[in-house]
Amino acid sequence: MNFFSLRCFIELAKELNFTRAAANMYITQQNLSLHIKKLEDCYGVKLFDRKPQVRLTFAGTQLLEAARQMLKIDEQLKARLSYMTENNYGTLRIGISPARVQGFLPLIVPLFNKVHPNVTLTLVEAHTAQLEELLQKGELDIVIASRCREPRFDNPLFSYLDLMQEHLFFLVSEELLKKYYPAADGKKLMRSGAHMRELMDIPLILSPARTRIHAAVEQLFIKEDRKPNQLIVSNRGSSMLSLCRQGYCAALVLEMILVSSSAERPSLLKDLLVIPLLDETLLNALALVCRKDEVHPKYMLTFMDLTAKIFQNNFRAPKA
Repeated sequence: MNFFSLRCFIELAKELNFTRAAANMYITQQNLSLHIKKLEDCYGVKLFDRKPQVRLTFAGTQLLEAARQMLKIDEQLKARLSYMTENNYGTLRIGISPARVQGFLPLIVPLFNKVHPNVTLTLVEAHTAQLEELLQKGELDIVIASRCREPRFDNPLFSYLDLMQEHLFFLVSEELLKKYYPAADGKKLMRSGAHMRELMDIPLILSPARTRIHAAVEQLFIKEDRKPNQLIVSNRGSSMLSLCRQGYCAALVLEMILVSSSAERPSLLKDLLVIPLLDETLLNALALVCRKDEVHPKYMLTFMDLTAKIFQNNFRAPKA
């Protein structure tokens, strides 16, 4: 059963003549008869008496009213869906790590909402591995996540839009740096950067072991046959910076989080040395990821374009 069969039925019920009804529907009488038979088979009833003349059966009169209602509902639904399509109604499901939400969301929402006020943004906060799994299952539309350094490790189902090559920064008080490295020039290190091996003695706040950055830092310690002087484990390094300022430990903070946190609280980095780490393995490629095998609606393409511009304009750490 389809809506065209219902239209044929309504036309025949109006004309009570197969020749005229078929002509009105621009089909043959045989074709019209087939549509009527489909309906009769579908509902298991006889809809018309053919002799001595064509007339509706009792079952036919019941279907006639229902058919008119169904076609009316179909027209209303088409109009509603057409309006929604023209005005870009929809829901966009976005995945991002918890540490990045605070810096990204306040920037993207007003810009996106201005262009697509009828689209609802649904946010899922998790780490990269979990987000990619949800994307592969079709439970997310877009993920902002760390990308493998080598493209050969990319998921072939995904499309990647690179957002930034993110540096890792070593945040430490002058007092703590001098305690472990008396000859170090903190201001010079802020300008020129340092390798992790030059700062390994200092006690650290580290991110949880499940993150890519923690694993990369750990590998550098293994390479030097060292064990991290790990004071605290936290996935929100910015919230622990007060301990850094008091000289208890140092923190490792990614560029995007550093910039967004300091923009929100300008005093956050007061009295701290912000030293860029030069180790290539600590560079973090951040990308916007979506599935290749799906058609992307206009509002999703807008979100991707706005995201790229936001990263280009807002998350670069100033030079010392």
